[in-house]
Amino acid sequence: MNAKLSDTTVSGNGQLTEINEAAAPVGKKKFLSYENVGFRDAGNVGGAVQAFAVSIDRFFSRLIRRAEKDTEFLKKKQEEAEAEAVKLENQAVLHEATITDFRKSTMPDLEAQKDSVRAEIRDIRENPQKYTDQSRDSFKFWSLALVLFFITVFIHVFYSSVIYSALFREVKVEKGTIVHSVFYPNVYSEAYHLSTEAFLAALVGPFVFLGFALLMHYFKELKTKIGNISFWSMVGLTLLFDTLLAYQIAKRLYDAERINSFDNKVVYEFWMAVADANFWTVIFFGFVVYFIFGLLYGVFEEERSRRLKLERMIKAREEKLEELNRKTDSCRKEIAELEETIRTLKLQATQIRVPSDRVFYSPHELRRILSNYTYGWMKYLRGGKYDREDLNTITKILNTFYQTKGI
Repeated sequence: MNAKLSDTTVSGNGQLTEINEAAAPVGKKKFLSYENVGFRDAGNVGGAVQAFAVSIDRFFSRLIRRAEKDTEFLKKKQEEAEAEAVKLENQAVLHEATITDFRKSTMPDLEAQKDSVRAEIRDIRENPQKYTDQSRDSFKFWSLALVLFFITVFIHVFYSSVIYSALFREVKVEKGTIVHSVFYPNVYSEAYHLSTEAFLAALVGPFVFLGFALLMHYFKELKTKIGNISFWSMVGLTLLFDTLLAYQIAKRLYDAERINSFDNKVVYEFWMAVADANFWTVIFFGFVVYFIFGLLYGVFEEERSRRLKLERMIKAREEKLEELNRKTDSCRKEIAELEETIRTLKLQATQIRVPSDRVFYSPHELRRILSNYTYGWMKYLRGGKYDREDLNTITKILNTFYQTKGI
C-alpha cells in the first residue's frame, strides 16, 4: 500500500479509514486497522528503527487532528468524557457520605461506648460493693493469706513430727517428750539419715492431710446430698487418722515409761487413751488446728472469689475497650483510605474534562491505539529478521513517547 496517513480519517467505530482513489472507485472506502497502518508505515521507511519516533509522532498528530475535525466524533467523545467524569464525581459523593456517617454517627457512638466502659471500670474499682455481696477488703484478704500460710507451715511441721514419732522415732522418757513428739525440730535430718521411707513419710505425709482439707472444702462447696456425705466422710477419715497417730504416740510414750519404771504397769490398751493427756494433746494440735485451717480456708476462698469476680469483670470490660479501640482505628483507617480515593476520583474527573488531546481519547484508549500501531511495526521488523535489540529500541521509544504526551 502506498497511501499516506494524511489520506486517512477516523471513523465513528474507532478505525482508520483510508481513501485510495487509484485502488477503488470513488466513494468506496477500505478500512485499515491500526496494526496494519503501523506495518505499512514501517514498510514505507524500510523498517528503519531511527524513523519510528518520527513516524509514531506523525501518526499521533494526524490521529488527533482528524478526530478534532470530526464534529460528531468529538461530540460523542466529549459526552463520554463528561459521563465518565460525572460517574467519578458520584462515586466521590458516595464516599463523602460514608465519611460523614463515620464522623457524625459511627465514631461518636464508639467514643460514647468507650467512655461508658471506662466509667464502669472506675466504678468497679471505687465501689466494689455494688458488684459483689461485700466490699473488697485488701487488709482482710492479705491477713487471711498470711494466717493460712503460717497455719500451713504449722500443720506440715506437726504432721511431719507426728508421723515420724509414731512410726519411726525411738521414744525416750525425758522432759518434754510429748512436745518433741508433735514438734520435733530434727525430724527431717533424723528421718533422712534413718531411711528413705522415713524421710519420704515425714516430708510428703503432711501433704496428704492438706489434700484432705482441700477435698473437704470442695465437697462442702457442692451443697448437694452427695457433697455433704463426702464432706463428713472426709472429716471422719481425717479424725480416724489423727486418732491412730495420737494413739500410737501415746502408746509409745507409755511403753517407754513402763520399760523404765519399777512399777508393774499393765499393757497399754486403746481404751486407756481416752484418759491419756498425751493422746488428747496430739488430737488437739492435729485435728482441732486442722479443722480451724479448713474454716479459715473457706473464708479465704470466699474473699478470693469476690476479688476474682471483680477482676474478671474489669478484665471483660478492658477487653471490650480494646475491641472498641480496634474498631475506632479501623474507622479512621477507612476514612483515610476513602479521602485518598475521593482525591483520586476528583483528580481523574478534572483531567477527563481538561480540553486536550485526551479529550478525544481516554489514556487507556490512546495506549491501545498506539500499542496496536507499534505492534504493526514490530511485525514488519520480525518478518525482516531484525535483531531483538531493534525491537527493544522500539519499545523504549514508545514508553518515552507515553511519558512525553502524558498518556
